[in-house]
Amino acid sequence: MKKLVYTALFPLSLVPLLSGCAEDDIQDMFPAEYHKILYILESGEQNVTLYNTGEATDYTFSVCKAGSDPSLSAQVSIETMSQADVDEMYSINEGIPYQIIPSSSYSIDQTELAFGGSEVSKQVTISVDAAVVQEAMENGTQDTRWLLPLRAVSENDSINDEKNSYIMFINGVVTPPVGFRTTGVQVYNHDFTTGAFHASNVFGLLTVQNSWEVSATVTLDKDYVAAYNEQHNTNYQIPADGSYTVPGSVSLAADAQDAEVAVSIADFGGAKSGYYMLPLRLSDVSRFELSADASLWAPVVRLVGKRFDRSGWTATGCTEELTGEGNANGRYLDAIDGDVNTYWHASWQSTPDSELPHWLIVDSQTEREFTQVGIVQRASSSYKDVRDVNVYVSSDGEDWGQPVASFNVEPKDGEQIFDVTPTRGRYVKLEFVNSWRDNGTGNAIAVAEAYFYGED
Repeated sequence: MKKLVYTALFPLSLVPLLSGCAEDDIQDMFPAEYHKILYILESGEQNVTLYNTGEATDYTFSVCKAGSDPSLSAQVSIETMSQADVDEMYSINEGIPYQIIPSSSYSIDQTELAFGGSEVSKQVTISVDAAVVQEAMENGTQDTRWLLPLRAVSENDSINDEKNSYIMFINGVVTPPVGFRTTGVQVYNHDFTTGAFHASNVFGLLTVQNSWEVSATVTLDKDYVAAYNEQHNTNYQIPADGSYTVPGSVSLAADAQDAEVAVSIADFGGAKSGYYMLPLRLSDVSRFELSADASLWAPVVRLVGKRFDRSGWTATGCTEELTGEGNANGRYLDAIDGDVNTYWHASWQSTPDSELPHWLIVDSQTEREFTQVGIVQRASSSYKDVRDVNVYVSSDGEDWGQPVASFNVEPKDGEQIFDVTPTRGRYVKLEFVNSWRDNGTGNAIAVAEAYFYGED
């Protein structure tokens, strides 16, 4: 018999029963003339989804003794209400049928509770066979609501009539789903200068705690890559055969909640940019039900160089705004100062407006190979200016040659990284061809941060 922990339904089940029954606010519910009174701590209607695991599931509640003299002994019975009671409480009033689940679908560990003088709490456990309930629900009418209505009664002792019932409404019976914890396409930026790429995901039960051994087959779904590229206009590649490692299966131990699924790519064939996808598909789950939404994990590896440390780098350009953007903004160096809240801005007040294109030249102080450029737009909802950009690399800062990249920057927050043709040089020139600004200042350009990637 397994016990499922579903705290959203039973938050009080995590509280120690003795201390819960003894809380002052509970005791204050009862007038002093009640020397002894009994009640169900978690009384009321409980909405429950049953999970068909092939084994009975336990649900618990506690019966408490209180009053001005709780040291007195007491006797209480737990009984299932009659169908006539249910009809009067629910069916007649709401005009839809309410039906008690079959008696063969549940058992109660103790229905007669005897409290000694020092006892203030007793726990009642209900074991429910979800498969039997599911069969009854399938054979019943579609609009029937199923429930298990329990009540505390006593021939000799007082029961609080507002806390005397424990009614489980069965929302439905489902087979627990299993699958990946992280699903779908996940993009990982990988520094190609560090060697192999490694990533992992976890497999497990998605809605309940695990107490079973569960296994599944893991396969590389190569067809998914082509379908994804066609649908999203991408050019993701599958790594070359022999360069990657994926598991053939995954096994979840009975005493574990997660099982690791790890992948690696050892060799990118010397590539310094590009996207590689390894879509893993789960199948043939040994028990329970594979979630269709959690059956695929598709890590996408984007190759980038290392992000260069820009300490000591300098910047110049066409113009900078020395007055109009305040003391903290507008300067060339604001684009490489490591602070996304500052920004370089082409001039608009301190000197006459300059015409597009604008440009920013960064001196990295030494020769290195550039493979990517990262742009962060200005941190403003109204002024995301950078649009089309050309990139040049030079060894002397004078001979720029042809662009090594041309790309479109979207008007959104966060860093956007763009590939450039791997090129060695000391200087990088960012040429801003046009702006997203359409409010009469279409020449405006501002850059919060420009990052550079590559290999020394």
